[in-house]
Amino acid sequence: FGEYYSVFHKDFATLLNPFLKAKDFVGEIGCGPGQLSLYLTPLVDHLTAVDIDAQTVGYLKRTAQLRELINIDFRVFAAEELQDVLVVVIMSTLVHCLLLWNTVFL
Repeated sequence: FGEYYSVFHKDFATLLNPFLKAKDFVGEIGCGPGQLSLYLTPLVDHLTAVDIDAQTVGYLKRTAQLRELINIDFRVFAAEELQDVLVVVIMSTLVHCLLLWNTVFL
């Protein structure tokens, strides 16, 4: 699955790009180490990356700082605790599951 994950996030961001506006406030729920967040952040006004795992969010935060991304913030808590007003919410884990389901079972 390594190759799949290395291109999935870039391809998914490319697929989403026509639907995103530069002024959008986007939230990625279940961001993990942020592969998708890192591709989406340059496309929108602001991105909020949310995950329940502090270690993966910390990794994303360090990576974003190295890339000098300033329009991203990081939250460590369960998705149902999110109270921000977001224009777009992305749950790429669901897309992973559907794609894998299609590959494995269909």
